[in-house]
Amino acid sequence: MNRRAAGADAEEGAAVFDTLGEALAREYRNYSGHVLICAAGIAVRLLAPLLTDKTNDPAVVVCDQAGRHAVSLVSGHLGGANTLARNVAVITGGEAVITTATDTAGLPAVDELAAESGLTIATMADARTVSASLLAGARLQLFDPDNRLGLDSEHESLFERIDDPEHLSAPSVAVDWRLRATYAAEGVLHLIPRAVCVGIGCRRGIAADIVDEALDRFLRGNAIAPAALCGLASIDAKAGEAGILETARKRGLSLTIYTARELGEVEVPNPSARVASHMGVESVCEAAAILFAEKGELVVPKTVWNGVTLAAAVRK
Repeated sequence: MNRRAAGADAEEGAAVFDTLGEALAREYRNYSGHVLICAAGIAVRLLAPLLTDKTNDPAVVVCDQAGRHAVSLVSGHLGGANTLARNVAVITGGEAVITTATDTAGLPAVDELAAESGLTIATMADARTVSASLLAGARLQLFDPDNRLGLDSEHESLFERIDDPEHLSAPSVAVDWRLRATYAAEGVLHLIPRAVCVGIGCRRGIAADIVDEALDRFLRGNAIAPAALCGLASIDAKAGEAGILETARKRGLSLTIYTARELGEVEVPNPSARVASHMGVESVCEAAAILFAEKGELVVPKTVWNGVTLAAAVRK
């Protein structure tokens, strides 16, 4: 709160600032959302030098001092400002002011649905094309075999579901962890779920660059979108393996560790007596992938490259 307005009555734990502009410039990237109580014009002038791109700007809502209007100003869909404005309006008893075209037309915003469902938008230009097509009244093809987009019954009629992604024609939407040639076409919106769980094992002391290259080859060779990775998993004997740890850190991935006993309870297609003699369990990468995917489908069986073993399972 403003230092002058707070005076001696500032609540414990409240952050006090001298000017709104100074506070906003300092904290803009530190929070996923901001509610500014000021005139919209003031907010626009203060925000102008801070804005970069709708894919990474935080949500900004502007509210008048009486709480009558909560205006979604920045990052309405991807940043969640529309939702934040509605929540603020509930608290103040006022009205949320939403100006994004799909919302005012009563249509689903695919970028907002994607964000809410944890889906990565491959190309923002395709999201704009799809939104424009919906506004124009087009019925779009949709490939979403696992129903990850979360369409409600009201909006289901706006899409024609198809079973074969190779038959997609623009404009359309595909929710898929795979990379396919059809998704590269202009106007085909590829939404990528973080659903691929990779089990990994390696030779002791292997270099991080080899592990990273093995993972890269594995993804490319199996047409797995890098954005689809939800993490790596391995056996506790590899919990301190520097090559695996560095690869996970470099790619911003979690590393989940299981005991040999836990892995031994998982049925795998390629059990190995050789692995059992070293690790005390017949499978590391396949079993770890399946377990990490919450018993999901093993989509890529054990693959070996230069001392690194990898397998992938998909979480539903």
